[in-house]
Amino acid sequence: MSVWGRPGFTPLVTSATVSEVGSQVSVLVLPVLAATVLAATPWEMGVLAAAGTVPFLVVGLPAGALVDRWRPRRVMVVCDLLRAGLLVTLPLVAWFGGLGLAQAVAVAFAVGVATVFADVAAQSILPALVDRDDLVRANSVLMTGASAAEVAGPGLGGLLLRVVSAPAALLADVASFLLSAVFLRRVPAPARPPGSGRRALLREIAEGLRYVVGHPVIRRITLCTAGINLASGLREAVVVLFALRTLGLSPSTLGIVLSVGAVGGVLGALTAGRLADLVGQGRVVPLAALLEVPSVALTPVAHGAVLLAVSAAGAAFAAVAYNVAQVSMRQRTCPPELLGRMNASIRTLVFGTPPVGALLGGALAGALGLVPVLWVAVAVTVVAAVPVVFSPLLRDELPEE
Repeated sequence: MSVWGRPGFTPLVTSATVSEVGSQVSVLVLPVLAATVLAATPWEMGVLAAAGTVPFLVVGLPAGALVDRWRPRRVMVVCDLLRAGLLVTLPLVAWFGGLGLAQAVAVAFAVGVATVFADVAAQSILPALVDRDDLVRANSVLMTGASAAEVAGPGLGGLLLRVVSAPAALLADVASFLLSAVFLRRVPAPARPPGSGRRALLREIAEGLRYVVGHPVIRRITLCTAGINLASGLREAVVVLFALRTLGLSPSTLGIVLSVGAVGGVLGALTAGRLADLVGQGRVVPLAALLEVPSVALTPVAHGAVLLAVSAAGAAFAAVAYNVAQVSMRQRTCPPELLGRMNASIRTLVFGTPPVGALLGGALAGALGLVPVLWVAVAVTVVAAVPVVFSPLLRDELPEE
């Protein structure tokens, strides 16, 4: 049976795509709001970028243990509603003229906490909806939707910024979370896996960490992903300022650049399955990590919108192909009762690095300038690829358990 024929798969994909479109609007609009309306400094931009991802460090590990106890669909619905409620406070307060950077940072952090729980639940629910042999196809479909959203979201955000204020443009993300919650109600609620009863929280957290650290291939993937995300945090702290202030792009043009760049992510998602068939699922991981290097190196040498879009497209293609392969492998390998904790352990480790990168990028930008920070990110990307390049993955040796 096709993955599309699996009960609940279509509404899951629709929910994920709709919410990602809104989130990509915020990816553009929130830093533009900070840079223009709130006149944020490079350091403040770094703090704002870090606020959305630092929750993975704060609540990531307990989130995995708790999601293994709860029903993942319910977690996802509640988190969608919470994120909508939090985001709507920004345009409401801005309407009365009281919006400040502190509130923007606080909302970004709170939304990030809800995102931690929602993302862990989303990765845990998929193996209950499709056969394990179909996980690459299912993840490719999900990544295709997410990548398409990355094409549509920034473009929509740029269009909205032409006709409404930045705070008002955030209402698109509010609406996306509400629609996502509606679609999730059509996803079957899988039963709790065996062994998901309540035990000591710290013991359950430790089991997830031991599995990740003790697995020879998953450990290398975690190291690589953490390094790539550290480099991403460095870039995200300065790339909007680089585009707006150094290259002189308008916010709407930047939205178009990000949308064009995200086409690479769509291509990565659409071809991930064929790449796995062609070179082997294991080899896709190190090859994609290597492709990330020249892609991100194009950003600091860009002199306009075209090369910046090419850089974004190459990085998005590599990132999506990499993620489809490594996430599918993890989902296929991990025992069902450990899925939440495994996903949360990895996401804590790999999404704990972007806020570090963002804060470091903001600090370095103030001392060295924007372009040197972008080159530091390139160097970090090179180092990050080492664990998977020198691993059994390059020989396409995949563990079965």
